[in-house]
Amino acid sequence: TYTFASLGKSDTKGALYTDPAGTPVAENDDGDDDDDSSNRNFQIDYDLTAGETYYLKAGMCYEYITGSFQVQVSWKNYAIDTISF
Repeated sequence: TYTFASLGKSDTKGALYTDPAGTPVAENDDGDDDDDSSNRNFQIDYDLTAGETYYLKAGMCYEYITGSFQVQVSWKNYAIDTISF
């Protein structure tokens, strides 16, 4: 299972696609605990298929909000890469 998670104080959302014009295969806007309103980062846990191309769309929850955040990609709790936006 791979994890795509935003880091920072911004209110973010994320969606994972196999077709950038299609329907997300997974999406989230409040981490792994939707009952905790203090968690404003997204987290997507997904079993990727070898040979398949995936697209991650990440941004602010609301169009009128600006700010910066990072997305960390990890596998089995080991960080693979962190990308700043």
